[in-house]
Amino acid sequence: MLEHEIIHAFPSFQQLSPSALQQITEVAVCRSFPAEDHLFFQEDSTPPVLFVHAGQVRVYRINPNGREQTLLIASPGESINLPLVFASQHQAHANAIALTESVLISISQSDFLKIVTANNEIALWVLGNISEKIRNLVELSHDLSLLTVRSRLAKFLLEQVNQGETPGVRWTQEDIANQIGTVREIVSRNLRQFTNEGVITFERHDIQITDLTRLQDIANE
Repeated sequence: MLEHEIIHAFPSFQQLSPSALQQITEVAVCRSFPAEDHLFFQEDSTPPVLFVHAGQVRVYRINPNGREQTLLIASPGESINLPLVFASQHQAHANAIALTESVLISISQSDFLKIVTANNEIALWVLGNISEKIRNLVELSHDLSLLTVRSRLAKFLLEQVNQGETPGVRWTQEDIANQIGTVREIVSRNLRQFTNEGVITFERHDIQITDLTRLQDIANE
């Protein structure tokens, strides 16, 4: 698919008028990343705004002790770094790595700011996108501060069921720990407890939910 066709086919852009879409096309480029390739690192100066066309990208932070916290698994149609364009500090607030071979639409922060300030339609579209990200971060903050690890793990498993699992992503216990804000040993311990309670079973290392109602109750504890 040609570059301009990728941009015009991007789901989040479909609500924009042809003229607004043309402005984006003029400043955007498509880039491909192999699996395990880093797109940018925390505190990189002015990383570009990225839109995932294909593949999966993990956005995460690392604390001084080396512990990781996954902030986002960006799937096709999702954006990365959009709020940085309007922040007082334009450095990357996290790291990003391609989980699978990925294709992304890339726009420099300066070019993106120009088209946003020149086009009210694009500006309103950006506000909607950022509002959704704020909602997701509020939910993440709620989960980390108010839910136990047991509840967060149950909620994570339920989300995978509702999403039909995340396409292209194979979760390890370490990955799950990074996603829900804990360590692998605690994830392993809670999965054993779920197994002993008859909530899940393991089939060739795959988790099968055997008591969906009980898992929902645990997620709401």
